[in-house]
Amino acid sequence: MQRVLIVDDDKSLRSALSIMLGNAGYATSEAKDGIEALKSFDDQHPDLVIMDIMLPRLNGIEACSVIRKMSPEVPLLFLSAKNTISDKAAGFHSGGDDYLTKPFSQKELLLRVEALLRRASRTTRLSQTPIEIGKLSIDPHRREVKMEGSPVSLTPKEIDIVFLLACNAGRVYTREEIIAEVWGAEYVGTSISIPTYIRHIREKIEENPAEPKHIQTVGRLGYRLGD
Repeated sequence: MQRVLIVDDDKSLRSALSIMLGNAGYATSEAKDGIEALKSFDDQHPDLVIMDIMLPRLNGIEACSVIRKMSPEVPLLFLSAKNTISDKAAGFHSGGDDYLTKPFSQKELLLRVEALLRRASRTTRLSQTPIEIGKLSIDPHRREVKMEGSPVSLTPKEIDIVFLLACNAGRVYTREEIIAEVWGAEYVGTSISIPTYIRHIREKIEENPAEPKHIQTVGRLGYRLGD
């Protein structure tokens, strides 16, 4: 049974989420602050984390950053009343995989939980061994990308895009497919700019970003990882 760690200082909300997730077939653990969340994460090894941002002792952004160092692959969904673009950007930049604002629809939350767990499971199955392409080394298990042996500094979403293409080498992904796989189907049609993400990735991993060898554009279809 997959386990979800619920982190929120509102006891009634934690209880409601535990009941909802339990009815959906998930085991749950609870934590009321960031410090308790880290201990529970280390003890329970959850498959997914749902975390508020405004937490006592250690806030959700700080706790997420620590969790990412402990386990880069476990999906984390922020559930917060903070609803500005800068709030959401802080959540994603700290390593969050999704962000849902309060008040929220229980059905939507369950759909997002299912999607995050499905993508995490797919990534785990696809590859646990490093992929070597020329001077580029991609390790999905460690969530590391290296160029000539030196780590490449990529954002969490940039890493997700690289891993998606690497684990399906040769397959062409449209912009919409990349968004659906990395962010979730509900984000297709939003303002997410895949060409901008691809440009940033190329600037970091290509010897000549103007003539990319690794992340290739295939006509007007989409992108693929080259040989």
